[in-house]
Amino acid sequence: MKKKILTILIFNFALLAVFLEITGQLFKRYDFLKDYKSKNKEELILIKNKNYLNYVNHFRDFNYRSKGYDFKFNVKPINFDDDSIYIFSCYGICKGNLRNYDLLVQGDSWGEGLDRNINHMVANFKQKNIISAGTTSFSPSNFEGQLGYFKNRDYNFNTIVVIIDQTDILDEYLRYKKVVVPGIGNKSSVVKPFNAWQHYSFYNYNHNYNFKSGFLFVLNKFYRKTNLKNSVRYKDAQNILINGDKNAIDYFENRLKSYINYVKVNTNTKNLILVTHDHYQHLNGEYKVSTNESVSSVTNNFDRGKLNIKHIHINPLQKGFCQKDDCSDYFVPGDIGSHPRNKSYKMIGSEIKKEIFN
Repeated sequence: MKKKILTILIFNFALLAVFLEITGQLFKRYDFLKDYKSKNKEELILIKNKNYLNYVNHFRDFNYRSKGYDFKFNVKPINFDDDSIYIFSCYGICKGNLRNYDLLVQGDSWGEGLDRNINHMVANFKQKNIISAGTTSFSPSNFEGQLGYFKNRDYNFNTIVVIIDQTDILDEYLRYKKVVVPGIGNKSSVVKPFNAWQHYSFYNYNHNYNFKSGFLFVLNKFYRKTNLKNSVRYKDAQNILINGDKNAIDYFENRLKSYINYVKVNTNTKNLILVTHDHYQHLNGEYKVSTNESVSSVTNNFDRGKLNIKHIHINPLQKGFCQKDDCSDYFVPGDIGSHPRNKSYKMIGSEIKKEIFN
């Protein structure tokens, strides 16, 4: 009797597994057909740029060429129509096997904003060859991995400009700490990509993965929806900037030191310009923690050797960049990340250009 019951249970379990797999495959097929062209294109980009993910945990969004309102290129990158645009934008001559560049620009979404306004940073593209590699949610660990990627392809940069955003503290401590592999010898630190289960917990937005199993595909969708409340949210992460967290700040500064040391020891770069910028919440007194203080602390106590390090901090109110007393005309309205408007990036670029020429 027991053997018969066990047989029935095994049969029913197997039948249920088959049913779930078939149902999952149907859902997977439906999801795929909804946007076949886009998903097929994304797969090709992933294949072409997969080696890049040995250094960093993500590249630019797939809509980078036409991303967002008020986010158009003032100057079209030379590689605009090439899939390398999802890693970097190239300006200037950019011909053949050229590997010596005057300037590399790194940063997160603020770096992407500057990429749209690169002409306000550099005056003459015929004499300047530039790689602009700003990528959403990048921070020092990813900057270092990105630079390792370029170095291993024999790219050389005379000057590097790095946009250090306030959210870099949050990204380093809350998102990347568990997946950063420190560099050894002349190797850069790398940031391992999140697996399909981790990604949604660290980035609070939808992301599809190509599971071969229909059951796992559906299970992942269910997991993402049920774990929404447990994922890292910007509003929750803001507490570090509002109240301070010594562990988070110390960790961020250590990752920044690692990046600067990699530039100093393993590249031929002569000039490193670190740019910090106040958010709207700094101007109204909500944020007490600022990367301005952390970057100053790191650079003031760093053995620079032959590397020329310059730190620029921009307070748009003090710089006279705002027409309104609360700077509401400078930042994107209602943006919790305090991103500058397109016209504001032009002023930031011009400010950086002064230091480049100096």
